[in-house]
Amino acid sequence: MAYGFLGQNFSSSFQRDFDMVRLLGRGSFGVIFEVKSKEDGYRYAIKRITLPNEEESRVRVMREVITLANCKHPNIVRYIQSWTETPPPGWQEEQDRQQNERWKEEKRKQKEERGQEEERGQEEEYTYSTGTNEIPTSSDCEESVSADSQSNHGNNDEPKDGKNNCKELMPMASKPLQNKVYVYIQMEVCFKFNLRTLLKPGKLKFRDYDIPSFFHQIVDAVDYIHSKSLIHRDLKPMNIFISKCGLIKVGDFGLVTGMADKPNMITNDETCSSSSRSHHTQGVGTTPYMSPEQLRGLPYNHKVDIYSLGLIFFELLVYFGTDMERSKTLRSLRDGVYPDKFAEEHPQEYSLLRGMLSATPGERPAIEDVKEQINEILKIPSDVEMMLRWGMAFDRLRAGKYW
Repeated sequence: MAYGFLGQNFSSSFQRDFDMVRLLGRGSFGVIFEVKSKEDGYRYAIKRITLPNEEESRVRVMREVITLANCKHPNIVRYIQSWTETPPPGWQEEQDRQQNERWKEEKRKQKEERGQEEERGQEEEYTYSTGTNEIPTSSDCEESVSADSQSNHGNNDEPKDGKNNCKELMPMASKPLQNKVYVYIQMEVCFKFNLRTLLKPGKLKFRDYDIPSFFHQIVDAVDYIHSKSLIHRDLKPMNIFISKCGLIKVGDFGLVTGMADKPNMITNDETCSSSSRSHHTQGVGTTPYMSPEQLRGLPYNHKVDIYSLGLIFFELLVYFGTDMERSKTLRSLRDGVYPDKFAEEHPQEYSLLRGMLSATPGERPAIEDVKEQINEILKIPSDVEMMLRWGMAFDRLRAGKYW
């Protein structure tokens, strides 16, 4: 499909091959959409990244594309294809503006219809999720789920005081005077929830049944990543998704790096020293789940993923009543302080976590050792049990029984 704009014709593969369904999220990387393929009718997630001008940032973006393309594992978000587009100056901004207006109009009509139904005295319960062409709130931007993460890398994983950080569905450039290169990454679209959503305080009632399956799958994904000589560097519940068939999917590979592609990265279990401090290692990851060496800007190795994995394992084991309780407990955990009776009630888990959350990278177990110990600690339910549990759980989720 060709478009005339500013005296030029441009054909967008994205607009030609896909119908827009909804915006899933936005962040420092760009935006991510749920789309429907015009060719096969299936839905996908497509991440659109504005290729930065800085060479280092461009390398990072392309590294994500290459990493995703080379990762083939049932517990890692599936890569489909990628391509680039270079529209005329201002063309993409105009398309975004028009799409924003369409979604705002649809939202207005939805509100009007809802108001008419309420006036007729109907007592139906309406649910307005971010699912269908709705302008997201700030919390939707931070917590919305997809086949990949849309949080701002390096930012705290906690909500931002209720401020609306999403004034527009898609960021609009104020001075569209130069050609921009956009990278599109097509991936499988996951279920509506990520692990952070399911672990919200007071929400998840069936977690005890799913801990073994969840964590085994997460460990398998990390084991695969490390076997490819890669480090994720930003493991957190918001980057762990659930597919429509109940499979765990680890996503957001924007920070993945090779174990030997940085000169200051340690490649063994030696203790990180302050003399090796480098700008390459500062601010990489999400603060609540970053290892001590990442927070201090020190060289690191694959053991940073083990630390993050330990925090995620702890969250799966402990039920929090409020977000405040969760935040305080995780901060204490980083200082080696566990909740009362945790060691008594979870002796094997406690022993494993003490190693995984050690401040010294060399004292943390390798992912193979974590996997071996988890096999002894957590019994995996049979396939039949898992199918029954997930079937009942998702029926209840869709019916709003847990939310």
